[in-house]
Amino acid sequence: MTSIPLCLPDSITPEQFLSEYWQKKPLLIKQGLPQLIDMFEPDDMIGLALEEDASARLLTQAASKKRRSGTVAT
Repeated sequence: MTSIPLCLPDSITPEQFLSEYWQKKPLLIKQGLPQLIDMFEPDDMIGLALEEDASARLLTQAASKKRRSGTVAT
């Protein structure tokens, strides 16, 4: 199994992330996991979001200069 390195900003330690952010408040990390780009097809992501036990269902897609976002309702 390949290990994916931490993607936290330099100003946030893993301990700080777990105590202040994890399941408490949102933290946007742009380009946080570049290794995952092109790993999944859109249909794969939609399929996962539609599963009954999915813990999150917010899917976003950047299209040229405008953004499109939405939720998948179950």
